[in-house]
Amino acid sequence: MPQQRRARRTAPRPLLAALALTAAFAVAASAPSAVPAFAAGGEDSAGAEQPAPSGPGGALIDVPYRGSAEVAPAASWRFDDCAAMERAFASAAVDVNDEVLRLTACAPDGITVVSDLYDPDQPELSLPVSVTDGDVGMVLHYRVRLAPPEPPAFAVDALAYDHPIAAGSRALVPVSDLGLGCATCDGGVRLRVDEVSPEGAAASASATHLVVVPSGTGRETVTVRLSAADDSEQWSEPLTLAVRFVPEGDDPVQAAHVVRVLDGTSARVQLGDLVGSEGEWSLIGCGDAMHGRVVCGRDGTIDYVPDAGAATGGGDRVLDQFSYHVATPGGDQDSGSVTLVAPGGTLAQRPVASTGAADDAGVARTLVVPADPPDDDAAARQPSRFDAVLGVLDADRTDTRRTAR
Repeated sequence: MPQQRRARRTAPRPLLAALALTAAFAVAASAPSAVPAFAAGGEDSAGAEQPAPSGPGGALIDVPYRGSAEVAPAASWRFDDCAAMERAFASAAVDVNDEVLRLTACAPDGITVVSDLYDPDQPELSLPVSVTDGDVGMVLHYRVRLAPPEPPAFAVDALAYDHPIAAGSRALVPVSDLGLGCATCDGGVRLRVDEVSPEGAAASASATHLVVVPSGTGRETVTVRLSAADDSEQWSEPLTLAVRFVPEGDDPVQAAHVVRVLDGTSARVQLGDLVGSEGEWSLIGCGDAMHGRVVCGRDGTIDYVPDAGAATGGGDRVLDQFSYHVATPGGDQDSGSVTLVAPGGTLAQRPVASTGAADDAGVARTLVVPADPPDDDAAARQPSRFDAVLGVLDADRTDTRRTAR
């Protein structure tokens, strides 16, 4: 099932500049695009100035991903053949076997075109636009195309992973801790490791984590430069991730990376069976989930509730993920993670991989679907019907939630 996402709310902005005199049309869209222009005007038999029908270089309308473009005639002109425009869009939908572009409104004073999906192979649509000013009528042609979605984006350019890992062991950094947003990663985001230092260290992505291997068994910081790609092979700007490896102290602790089935509307994780230590330990924090809310209890209990509209469904897919961090009184620390998966798949029947699965180019397709990149005017996350329950928390519980995702 495709990942369900919340629609962005962005203010329309003009796309088409007015043409001279009455031969002008205006276009507005919910994302930036190029400013097209009509062909030069001509004169009819009565000598009135009219726009010439546009050819291959005619007015271009970019319809933003999950957004809309609005086209309106200038003053004294009106559209007078909505049926022709509806037929053009119906034909385009048949070509791609889906409604990638839709005409949702058509009236004499304007039309609205929306895009629910993105298909990089969708050709430009030649849209006939019949216009009249009451005395003169003619047909122009707009070129309508899909604007590509935003490429994947990390929240920052450089990230110091502030959770030390035992020297000599492998670090499993969950994808949820990378601060990655992606609009079209329904097939799972792809991660590419571009560079690793120091010499001898290594890094590669598995289906759920970035696996970082130090060069030796002593104290060191491994720096990984990585990029992410969406379903359309658009690559992000790189992230530089620093992971610290430190020698264990006298009171070591180990935190497990586990997979749990999200079978219902919430999940509770008890860390008593996931943390190994010969002495006392405490839960010191949790990372953000990508599609839900995590409530991290100091008693070792973690409650998770998905956001309203978050994806569900069966098969091998990651529904959400978050990290947790534990420490002993002596100062030793470790980090684990919980990967929530759909029922019916095989992910819950096998342990979290401690090795990467990249190809020869260093690219690995994960099963993780990040949240959308934050909007410029990001609003608060969609409310959940469990907010009132989880909002009543005692002073010993830490509430972590992702905002603007």
